Amino acid sequence: MVNLEFLKEAISSSHHISCTELACSLGIHRNTLHLYMKCNGIEQRYTPIGDSDLDDLVRECKKRRPDSGI
Repeated sequence: MVNLEFLKEAISSSHHISCTELACSLGIHRNTLHLYMKCNGIEQRYTPIGDSDLDDLVRECKKRRPDSGI
């Protein structure tokens, strides 16, 4: 299957690769990847962000694309 060290590095928050993108590049279904990760205790972590910073990002996004989310 997939090398565990490669997988841990690939899903680290510094690479910004989604599980769907990673599964596609590995030639497996994303559910298979999620199951493999779960069985090996690997979790995808996200960079912590405060509420006010998140609000700022959403406001900026809505400025650029006002119809998003409708």
